Amino acid sequence: MMPEKTRFLPPKWVAVALCLLSFLAISPTPPVPAASAPLKATIATGVQYKPILDLARQLGFFSEQDLEVTVTAHVQGKPIMEQMFAGKSDFAITVETPVVHFALLRDDFRILASVGTNENIQRILARKDQGIMLPADLKGRRIGVPPNTGTHFFTDLFLRKHGILPEEVSWVFREGRELPELLSSGSVDAIAIVVQGALPSQRSLGPKLVVFSEAGLCHSNFLLMAMQDSLKRQPEKAERLLRALRKIEHYLEAHPEVLVRLLVETQGFAEEDARRLAADYRFQVNLPRVLLLTLEDNARWALDNGFSTGKRIPSFSDFFEPAPLRRLDPDTIDYE
Repeated sequence: MMPEKTRFLPPKWVAVALCLLSFLAISPTPPVPAASAPLKATIATGVQYKPILDLARQLGFFSEQDLEVTVTAHVQGKPIMEQMFAGKSDFAITVETPVVHFALLRDDFRILASVGTNENIQRILARKDQGIMLPADLKGRRIGVPPNTGTHFFTDLFLRKHGILPEEVSWVFREGRELPELLSSGSVDAIAIVVQGALPSQRSLGPKLVVFSEAGLCHSNFLLMAMQDSLKRQPEKAERLLRALRKIEHYLEAHPEVLVRLLVETQGFAEEDARRLAADYRFQVNLPRVLLLTLEDNARWALDNGFSTGKRIPSFSDFFEPAPLRRLDPDTIDYE
């Protein structure tokens, strides 16, 4: 058999190949595309909800959604909302009463979801040495309360339930952080305050106090909100945050002991008290029909008592922005 003839490239193709090899040798390797920076999100919230956001960060639920979250905590709801209005936070989480206060005055923010509820978060602390033992004994007394807040709303409902009209007590309106000192000094006979804020007075006055509460009287929803313009610019930020909050919802449902530990370690509750309080929390990301009724009740109370310069109850469904939550799970929306 004759050997196969060796085949050669024509000279002009040899020259082309050599030029191509030379070009590849001196050309830099294309850079690997850098990972996109996480979206930054700032959230203003209250002392009740901040530990939940801190836990979500620790568990990596925000980073999983490519979010870098900063949380600021405030004692009352109005400063939380004002942070959002001033552009100092992307989102706000607080309960209904401050939301209603601003909804009666402006319409440029939106409610994305309720991210948790508690039906027993308010307390009235009264001094036994002033002769207060029963709710009826509050009649004619000086009661310290932060004005036009969820705590104020609860106190009004509590007094009426026990046969006391609001004008039959002396209201002493102060910021929440001022109330424990007023009670301690005897400047007031009782104070109304959220359960976390009640701790200093309960520790310092102990057996001198009687504590009133009423589970189910005042339904508090923790509402997640954002400015309407912000949602138009970066709708994906809200959706990522909702995904992370749904994960913490499912985590706490599967690990109830974690919430007890959070209340003990971050807010100073005794374990027995933490267990009672934890049983009152429900963490569920949704937009339920009952929320509309709660908002309307708060608005009616604010207008009837002259706590707002607003003229009428708005259509609160117009404040809802369901699109981000609907994309995640349409079954969580039942007000439509």
